[in-house]
Formats: sequence, structure tokens, C-alpha cells
Amino acid sequence: MSQIPNLFIIGTQKGGSTSLYHHLSKHPDIGTFREKECNLFMEGVDIPKKLEALGPSTGGDRYLLDGSINYCRYPRHKGVPERILEHVGRDTPRFIYTIRNPVDRLISQYYWNSERYGEHRDLLTAAAEDETYVATGQYDMQMARYLEHFSMDQFLFVQFETFRAAPQAEVNRVLDWLGLSPVTINTDVQLASTSTKTTRSLRLPGLHALVSGTPALRRAVQGMLSDRTIRRLNKLLSREVAREPVDKATRHELLNRHFLESINKTEEMLGLDLSSWKQL
Repeated sequence: MSQIPNLFIIGTQKGGSTSLYHHLSKHPDIGTFREKECNLFMEGVDIPKKLEALGPSTGGDRYLLDGSINYCRYPRHKGVPERILEHVGRDTPRFIYTIRNPVDRLISQYYWNSERYGEHRDLLTAAAEDETYVATGQYDMQMARYLEHFSMDQFLFVQFETFRAAPQAEVNRVLDWLGLSPVTINTDVQLASTSTKTTRSLRLPGLHALVSGTPALRRAVQGMLSDRTIRRLNKLLSREVAREPVDKATRHELLNRHFLESINKTEEMLGLDLSSWKQL
């Protein structure tokens, strides 16, 4: 248990966490495991056994970084802050939370799932039926669980839009917050991202809907098959098509039905100006 993480990138999915993790992992004072998303503090995980499976960390020993985005996917994954508190302590952890316009984030997740896992529902139906699409972008709700156990000064928020526009400046801001020296990052590195030009369309949507017609059934299928197998099957059973832009009316409905109240609460909670997220 000596190699327990003390630095966390807790989200958000499709919010730039992978890129930020990559850049921070190059700092000589930040150690990492061989997996970005260790998921050490998920429900049912035997932490000592998982640490043994991960193997020894590499890199610096001032911080040990865990970049698991599932740590901010309540209510799909519950009890994460409590387990971090139990195993890491109250004052030790530092948390970096990458946040993104929740409508853009949801759309990116939707197309990511379409490309890789055969998401067959239309965008509005998927958002209504699968809690992770909406809850992941309700940052006030996610943070409320952490603030029951940790103080706000243990958190740093990185806005995806700012990070994308000025990655070097944002990485140095993170390092300064951690009390570490700045580093020069390689902004030419291409990491996995959602295509903005193409997506995939199922060849047999009726069959896919029958096999994975409910969120519970989809999770059961995903539990039986490896991620790689699911992606290969999706590629075989779908074809690449042009990705159509999401129209303004759909974006407006997503904003007002799912996120506007949450954005207002997030602004107040975090002391950030998120007015641009309310503009379509």
C-alpha cells in the first residue's frame, strides 16, 4: 500500500483528461502506473491486489497520478470519495477536474460510443435513457460528493476550452498549483479523440437494439466481452458515414432540459464564469 496515488485527474470523460495526463506524466516529480485509468477506488476493487497487478509505478515520487475518469461518474459509480478518504486520507489527495461545456461533452461522448460501441439510439433518446450522458456533465452534483469529505482548496479546475486553446499555459498552471517546476510540453502528440467528420452507422440496427435494448443489458454484454472485442464487433457490424452537425434546436433542448440549472449551480459552487456554456 506504499504506492497509493495522491494526485487524481477525476474527469471528465471527453474533457481533455487524457491529454492532460499525458503531459503531466512527463514531469520528473510525477509518477504513474502503466494504466492511466487505474480505477483503484471503484466499488468492489481489492486495492492491494489491484496495486500488485498494476506493478510498480514509474517516474517521480512526489506525486503518484491516477487518471480515472470513472471517479466522477456518479450515480453510475458510487462511493469513490469515501474510498479515497479511507485509503489516502483527508488532507493528502490533490484533485484535478477537467470540465467541458456539458452539451459539447455529451455530444462527444455520444459519437465516441457510436464509433466504438455501436450506440444505436438517436442523441436525445440516448441522453434521456442513459444517466451517464447527462450526470457526467452535471459538475455541481459530482463535486458535491467530494466536498462532503475534502476541502475546495484541494481541487483545481481545468476548462477544456481554455486547455485546448493554450495547453502549455494550462499545464504550467497545474504544475504551479502542485508546487512543481514548469516543463515544455509536446503539443504535436496526437491522442485518441472523437472524429468530428465521420461516425459509424449500424448495418443491422434492429438486431443491435434487440441485443442491447436497455442500459442494464448493455452493461451485462460489456461485462462479458472485452473492450477490444466489442470494438471489433462494432467495426464489423457498422459502416463509416459522414457525421452530421447537431442542429441548434437539439443543442437547445439538451441545454435547457439537462444542464442549464446545473451550469448555474456550478458557477456558484466553483466561482467560475461559465456564461459561454449557456450560449448556442
